[in-house]
Amino acid sequence: CHYHGYRNFDNTATNIRSIALLTGGEGLHNNHHGFPRSPKFSFTKSEFDPAWPIIWLLTKLKLAHPYKTIKQST
Repeated sequence: CHYHGYRNFDNTATNIRSIALLTGGEGLHNNHHGFPRSPKFSFTKSEFDPAWPIIWLLTKLKLAHPYKTIKQST
């Protein structure tokens, strides 16, 4: 995910939505490089991070304590 795709942030990585769906959000690589500590890799409404609903649920059940998301950091 460094050569093909699109960029939301100014770094060398790219996002590929179809790869993100297959890899639990890892295809949103540009977003990850933009905010590496965010547990939620999706940034725009057209992006979906399939791992985020699970992390969100674990947080609500107080079984996880994630760092700030991209939206909370901006």
